Amino acid sequence: MPPTKEVHIYPDGDMILEVTDGVEQRHFTVVSHILCIASPVFRAMLGRHSSFRERREFEMQDESLLFVLELPEEESVEAMEIMLNAIHLQNDKVPTIINFDKLVQIAVICDKYDMSKAVHPQVSFWMQQNERLALLDNYEDWLFISWVFRRSKTFESLSKKMILHIQGDDSGTWKLATPTRNIQGHIPESVADSILKICEDCFQERLRSPFMPPLCKFSNPAVRPACDTMMLGALVRLFHNNSLLPSQKMGIKNEPILELASIIREMENLITDVVRATVEPYGCSFGSDGSTSPQYDTSEWDYNPCIYHGTEEDCFGPSTHKQCSFLIPLLDNLKKIEDGVSGLKLSEFPSRV
Repeated sequence: MPPTKEVHIYPDGDMILEVTDGVEQRHFTVVSHILCIASPVFRAMLGRHSSFRERREFEMQDESLLFVLELPEEESVEAMEIMLNAIHLQNDKVPTIINFDKLVQIAVICDKYDMSKAVHPQVSFWMQQNERLALLDNYEDWLFISWVFRRSKTFESLSKKMILHIQGDDSGTWKLATPTRNIQGHIPESVADSILKICEDCFQERLRSPFMPPLCKFSNPAVRPACDTMMLGALVRLFHNNSLLPSQKMGIKNEPILELASIIREMENLITDVVRATVEPYGCSFGSDGSTSPQYDTSEWDYNPCIYHGTEEDCFGPSTHKQCSFLIPLLDNLKKIEDGVSGLKLSEFPSRV
């Protein structure tokens, strides 16, 4: 049993809140009517018209003793004391500066008891001190804070960051790629589910984008089938080596949206080495940078214009033909997927209570 500390939030209070965080236990002397005004949850338990057991026990309590309401274990008895002092207008006992972890604990209490409106002035001041941290690594709980205290801009920006950086592992756990911090925790289930759904949709779109034919930009029938085959084979190998394809036992390892383009860039040499063996015998030099340059008499070929250089102008020479590499449109397509991601709208996720 943790040691108990008596704290008189309001010395003439009519009840005691018994709160523990697993390390310390405190008995807070409070006013039941103030609790009911500040919190719909306490009002449901203790309000004059409540049919809950707590209200009946409160009314039956011996007048010589204060009714004791034992609350479920909290994350911090200190955060609860701050909240109780705030709603009882004990402003001289309410800190003007709190750190990020304490703000998270206060958000948890506000969420549980629906008290955010009652402490809006204090919370707004505390949030201004900490909101600059919202988009930094290891401060992802700001998504929960912004949801509880209805900060739409921060909620949208941070949810977009999480969508772009989140990844899944073989056990089905989703977490941020950098840092390795589980995103579940305090985040409401509806918010987490929406983030994961967008991630899964983007992941499936990324899986489709590299395999949209044709890969080869040449119309020579002797080159295109073999080139397509080798390019596709290189891509399959690339995705398989990076656990980006489904397997019978392990499922899909979901890389962060922002990571796939980096993986492909790092593997360019693998792809170009595989493709070079097929392309060069037909008179096309394939550079290590992913570029291709025709080395044949183009008048004898039905050569398609470069998709990047318009339909009228043929794309010749290593300086311009670089962008005819299939890697460029592939990376561009991935970039379009990334750019198409937007954050969640706070208005679609009402408070839990």
